[in-house]
Amino acid sequence: MAWLELQNEDFEPNTRTALKAGAFGVPTFVLHPPKGRSELFFGVDHMDFLARACQGLKEF
Repeated sequence: MAWLELQNEDFEPNTRTALKAGAFGVPTFVLHPPKGRSELFFGVDHMDFLARACQGLKEF
């Protein structure tokens, strides 16, 4: 039961943060690179784009 309570404590702040970032469904990922604009990736079919963007960050 303690795990469920911890999850509920974080739910509302995390939801607000996600909505401010532009999330509109699940799964949504926001990539915050050290330089430049954040990018939003939505949907399982865009996971490969997210993976490639993460690989590009390794060059920094």
